[in-house]
Amino acid sequence: MNLVFDHECVKVYDDVLSDEDFEKVFDFFNRTSFFYPQTEGTWNHVWDVDTLVLKGQQFFFPVGKVPPEDEYHKPVIPIIKELNKVLNDGRVTMTPYFYAAGSGLSWHNDSQYKQAFTFYCHKHWSPEWGGELQTVELEEKDKNIVWKIFDNRELFDAIISKGLGMFFIPKPNRLIVNSNILHKINKTTANSGARLSLQGFIS
Repeated sequence: MNLVFDHECVKVYDDVLSDEDFEKVFDFFNRTSFFYPQTEGTWNHVWDVDTLVLKGQQFFFPVGKVPPEDEYHKPVIPIIKELNKVLNDGRVTMTPYFYAAGSGLSWHNDSQYKQAFTFYCHKHWSPEWGGELQTVELEEKDKNIVWKIFDNRELFDAIISKGLGMFFIPKPNRLIVNSNILHKINKTTANSGARLSLQGFIS
């Protein structure tokens, strides 16, 4: 695992797993049952109502510990071991996600969590397909703007005023750990491949 970008709020690691272990995680995604978040009965406001993002069964484990190596956990044990090397103390909730073509995630801040992470599990990605993680550090005067459900013009104006940020391509076998930074997932193009990720939060 190689640290390739080191920022106060975002750290990027490439070549996280061996080819053999990465293949096991990819195979796990091919066997996982996915469902639409809306079917859970409560609308999570960061998702579009018509979102094309699907999620799988969640994993729970404390940082520094490894779950039992049963049939379900076995394919993701290698990534959990790598996560334990770079995450702060806390309890992890980790979920498989499948972003279909034309899907993304709106601007938000995971400030209710200590950290968040994304590990990319697809085997190929084109830089023409979108799906980048985008981040922006607001000006100090704008950092207390409250994210709203139906009218975010104040926040969007602050983002436009800043006018610049960072983006990270969803490169296969890449891990991104972020904390306390405004971010979104750029929509994937209409012809993109499946954007597969393990998304986690540390509380």
